[in-house]
Amino acid sequence: MRSFNLCSKGGIDLSKDTRFKDLGDFCLIGAGCVVGQGIKVPDNSFVVGVPGRIKGKPTAQQVRWIQEGPRGYAEIARQYKE
Repeated sequence: MRSFNLCSKGGIDLSKDTRFKDLGDFCLIGAGCVVGQGIKVPDNSFVVGVPGRIKGKPTAQQVRWIQEGPRGYAEIARQYKE
């Protein structure tokens, strides 16, 4: 599983949770979104709402958030420790 999904606010580690085996790689799941069991989310999907609905593919800016976000948080943590 390649994964690299971004679940905002209250997300879980998808790589350790087999309930989300139908969640594709490189997905963006919105804050408070509820992706029901058995929902198949294809690669590169943007999902929001309750219940979760696929709204299309992430924009270029959202893809940058997915790729660069963890680095930004790591930098903030590093600065905080200093």
